Amino acid sequence: MPKALNLQETLNELHALAAFFLNAEATIKDGGAIDMSGMDERVTVMCEMVQNAPIEQQQLYLPELTTLLTLLDACEQAIHNMTPASEDSGP
Repeated sequence: MPKALNLQETLNELHALAAFFLNAEATIKDGGAIDMSGMDERVTVMCEMVQNAPIEQQQLYLPELTTLLTLLDACEQAIHNMTPASEDSGP
């Protein structure tokens, strides 16, 4: 099990993840590639930390988690927008 992070450490990591995905969206829109290596583990650990935190602390994470979901959706949309229409329509 990962070591417990305190409130500020967890908020800092949520902000760092948000910054990563904000930059990733811009990079994708510019046609660049992003390095997602290690991101699965990083997000998994963060989810475990939030899930195992006291309920009062979990509520403090809600705005950051909502922002993170919005940024992930934006990255997904940017990726879909890069796909040529001919690939979307199938054979």
